[in-house]
Amino acid sequence: APPPPHADVLADPGRVAAARRLLAEASPGVHDRLARLAARLTGAPAALVCLVTDVEVPVGSCGLPASVVSGRLPLDGSPCAVTVRLGVPVAVAHASHDERLAALPAAVDGALVAYLGMPLRARSGHVVGSLAVFDGVRRDWSADQVASLEQLAASVVAELKLAAARSAADASLMRLELALEAGAVGTWEVDLQQHTIDWDERCAAIFGYDSTVRMGLDRLFDQHVHPDDRTRAQEEMQAAVEALARYAVELRVLRADGGVRWTISRGRVLAGPDGEPQRIVGTVVDVTEAHEQADREFDAIRRAAALAEVAAELAGATRVTQLAEIALRAAGVLGAESIGLAVFDPRDDELYLHLTRRIVDTVASAADVRLPAGGVQTPLDDELPTQWVARHGEPLLFTDAAEVEARFPRMGEINAVLGTRALAALPLRVEGRLLGSFIVVWTTEHAFTDRDVELLEGLTAQIALTASRLRADAVRADAVAAMTEASARLQLLADTGRVLSGSLEITRQVGQLADVVVPTLADWCWLVVTDEQGRLHEM
Repeated sequence: APPPPHADVLADPGRVAAARRLLAEASPGVHDRLARLAARLTGAPAALVCLVTDVEVPVGSCGLPASVVSGRLPLDGSPCAVTVRLGVPVAVAHASHDERLAALPAAVDGALVAYLGMPLRARSGHVVGSLAVFDGVRRDWSADQVASLEQLAASVVAELKLAAARSAADASLMRLELALEAGAVGTWEVDLQQHTIDWDERCAAIFGYDSTVRMGLDRLFDQHVHPDDRTRAQEEMQAAVEALARYAVELRVLRADGGVRWTISRGRVLAGPDGEPQRIVGTVVDVTEAHEQADREFDAIRRAAALAEVAAELAGATRVTQLAEIALRAAGVLGAESIGLAVFDPRDDELYLHLTRRIVDTVASAADVRLPAGGVQTPLDDELPTQWVARHGEPLLFTDAAEVEARFPRMGEINAVLGTRALAALPLRVEGRLLGSFIVVWTTEHAFTDRDVELLEGLTAQIALTASRLRADAVRADAVAAMTEASARLQLLADTGRVLSGSLEITRQVGQLADVVVPTLADWCWLVVTDEQGRLHEM
């Protein structure tokens, strides 16, 4: 929905805050490329990309003096501020003759003549800046030039959003590293070809070493795994290697100083180009204190390690369809068996539900229905928890099937198919924007403790950040595709104009035009004309 009107658009706190969020990730000159493209598309000698907070901040320019684009500018006298205030394209042939710009000092002294400005509108609906081109002589802007600049403005907004999303991803990775360090989570990697293992410093410290370590697997098991746990650890690792699977093992390790520590190691077997097992990457956590003091503390660390692992995988996700399976590996710590992830698609604003493999297979078996790989389009009503949470943004926790069916009667038939007994539904939200909902399913009754809710909320926040990043990537890809298509159309028009303005000999012109449209528009063409007697002649 568009933001509520404000008496002074330029001073609107919501608008200023939205512009500052994008400005925090933009540096002066970062969008010079787009400014040059704007100038080239319109044939203008100068162009400017700026964000408007309580001042005008250039972030990209072409053909303008350094004194104009090297610092922040007051809004008084700025034609870009006029564009932001009006919130619509501003096309002016001669500034001194246009009531919107005539009073500006630059228009009065003749420095500003022709101006074409496009508002840059954030997803919140606020206009946060402008993309503008300038000419020092009177100029009537064509409809094609206005349309091209408007399409390019969408690309500018997409790049600004992408920069903000990339910054959020970097911050998420930094938080992950801090979490690993704070939780003393070590990382290791096994080379299955060389039969060696590498420890990072945190992992090595657990085993009593001061720095990173590389050693043979035989030495690892003989010298650093407790004799009572050695056979089990080797068998579990070998089973995972043969199945190219993940595994987790709790065991006692022997430190270099002779001490014994309880650890949990999680590993993932990765295949090489030939499909054969090549290496194992994993994490290790020292859980001695938790193991000795209480099962509750042990469980908390195990959850933290699982969440950290999932956060790392989410940071590398490239498709929304991957998120449900990744999230299940963290929710599985709570005993959950299935995940549903409903996300609004920025292309059509429809809600699409993505499910883990267990649900997909169960539905296919029970109803003989094959669900679409790109997600199930879901109606925006209040009949199921998925849509209700995505619409209203409030979390729902149901400890048993009767409770959820009392609130949502349609869940009865779904529960019968999936065997659902407990359910949690949480909103996916980033910076106040609802992106969808996150559904976790148990096949046994489940009482939600405060620590359960904390883990679910942390996992939901990670998923929301990743979903937001992927949505921004999709928007940018669409914008780039649209810009490429528009550039191709402009090039065709330019080539056609060059032909028509070149030779005056009609037969030659027709032949050249045929070369322009083939293969750009079609595979072949055939031109036939009639003479004064109506007879056909092939040209």
